[in-house]
Amino acid sequence: MLDADDVAEPRRLETLVGLAESSGASLVFDNLTVVRGRSVFPYVRPGVVGQLITFEQFVASHHPRSRVPNLGYLKPFVRRDVLLEADLRYREDLVIGEDSVLALELLRRRDALWCPEPLYLYWIGPASTSRLPPADSLVRFAQEMDRLCRDRAAGRPQDVAVARTLTYVARQAERARIADLMVDGRQGDALRRLVRGPSLLPEVALSVGSRLAHRAARGLRARPPGSRAERATSADRDGRARM
Repeated sequence: MLDADDVAEPRRLETLVGLAESSGASLVFDNLTVVRGRSVFPYVRPGVVGQLITFEQFVASHHPRSRVPNLGYLKPFVRRDVLLEADLRYREDLVIGEDSVLALELLRRRDALWCPEPLYLYWIGPASTSRLPPADSLVRFAQEMDRLCRDRAAGRPQDVAVARTLTYVARQAERARIADLMVDGRQGDALRRLVRGPSLLPEVALSVGSRLAHRAARGLRARPPGSRAERATSADRDGRARM
């Protein structure tokens, strides 16, 4: 798997195929070299991840207090027959978190081998979607992660780190949803949601500023409340509802 703005080291496939064949693993994760502005650094520090990556470790890494960085940024190397057998593919309806969802689907079935060598160059620019993902995408990702974790638990009590992470991801999705409403000029809708979760207010305030800056970097403008574009969107939405 390779994103359009990233680069794979020339030895990547050869190295990962060799590791998979020598170990019998059908799923291998390699480290990243992160490129952010003038900073270039390995994503996972030596010794942080053991020989294998488990489902629970992968989920728990999505929490900011995890000792392990968010493993959802890694790009797994997967045997094709495993994907076909499980009928798995990238979720095209997810703008963010599609890597994590596919990885979790695979990790439900087997642990992954860890390759600490950075063989994938991951570029993060000022307008990258991963820096500030759309709220609706975060909501769908939170729902998918919750579903996969419930399936994994199969009625048993959740792992403590997994439960903590699910709460955090759901909270981040709600914070982003409220911030997007504010940026889109829908303050009334945003305030109604804030009433149900007032503790989110400081995070929402920070997120609104970040989202305005991110939209500016992407060449997008927030619509002022009651603007012609907003009224046209509402009229179009109402017209479809009557059809």
